[in-house]
Amino acid sequence: MKKINLLMVAFTVIFFSYTNQLTAQSKAFINLDHYLQTEIKEGRLKGVHAAVFQNGSLVYDHFYGYRDVESKDTMQGNEEYFIQSMTKPTLLIAGGDGKNQNFKALINPSKIKVKNIALIGKDAKIIQEIFTDESIPVSIEKNLELAIIKSFELAKSGDVILLSPACASTDMFKNYVHRGQVFKDCVSRLKNKS
Repeated sequence: MKKINLLMVAFTVIFFSYTNQLTAQSKAFINLDHYLQTEIKEGRLKGVHAAVFQNGSLVYDHFYGYRDVESKDTMQGNEEYFIQSMTKPTLLIAGGDGKNQNFKALINPSKIKVKNIALIGKDAKIIQEIFTDESIPVSIEKNLELAIIKSFELAKSGDVILLSPACASTDMFKNYVHRGQVFKDCVSRLKNKS
């Protein structure tokens, strides 16, 4: 198969002053959404991550298209960016099928932002080995639900539990949507118990 070089664009758009109204923001997001979907549909972009900040807060965060068109690997974004963007102590849940990627880029942002890593999936041991000499506690859990439970047990008030797998989902789930739904359902159950 012919390899396709993907154009991956990360938009960080800072606009809207304090005086803009919600209706103007909504219209701008609709226009941005339409523009990016059109670019992907017409083949000018393969995948894109759009993040909009207002007054220092993330107000719009959406992914379009594919990171890898041939395998239909969706634009999951850059895990380094997600970890670096955390403003509170973070408990990271990662893992799955890494498809032979290098996870070393996650070390530096994790040292600064992450206080625990719960790993799942096929490449959990590979990721764990990368973090062996680091000062971040790492555990391997049997499944996503156990990783979430472990993270909830370790979390303190104000901490963030971040699902940023850095891997494909197909080793444990139907697809990334299924993985996300399992995460949401488990978090909802845990919130209702507490």
